[in-house]
Amino acid sequence: MTAYHIVADNTEHWIADGVFTDIPLDGAQTLRGVHAIAGLVDAHSHATLDLSDNGKEQGTADVVRANMRDYAAAGVTAIRDAGGVSMAAVEARDPRIVAAGRLLAPHGRYFPEWTLAADPPALQEAAMAQVAAGATWVKVINDWFSPETGLVEQH
Repeated sequence: MTAYHIVADNTEHWIADGVFTDIPLDGAQTLRGVHAIAGLVDAHSHATLDLSDNGKEQGTADVVRANMRDYAAAGVTAIRDAGGVSMAAVEARDPRIVAAGRLLAPHGRYFPEWTLAADPPALQEAAMAQVAAGATWVKVINDWFSPETGLVEQH
């Protein structure tokens, strides 16, 4: 049996063979400074897009809330937001969202209506602005279908 003792500021739990309990388990390995979340994680999501076709405006706080309700109903308790059309996922300050902020791509590339254009000379500044605004990571798209050739190429 593999067992862990999770210690947090306001609670403690034990996990044995993937099952959570509040009953102490002898021999459990104590883990401090970690997080345990029951449920599924969507590791590639876009919380600012109307994923469930709810009729919500793209990029709004309202669409982020609706998406998080839909995720929870499906058993998804946390998401890794892989960039969006606005900073709404970052601004939600929701502990269930690890948000990248705006999608960054060279001018006219990827889906231009979704991205914050950041050509190479301005890329570092644009990325640092995302982090300063609260993004925990930044997604930069540098290879995509060329609007001229239709081929995947780097800019």
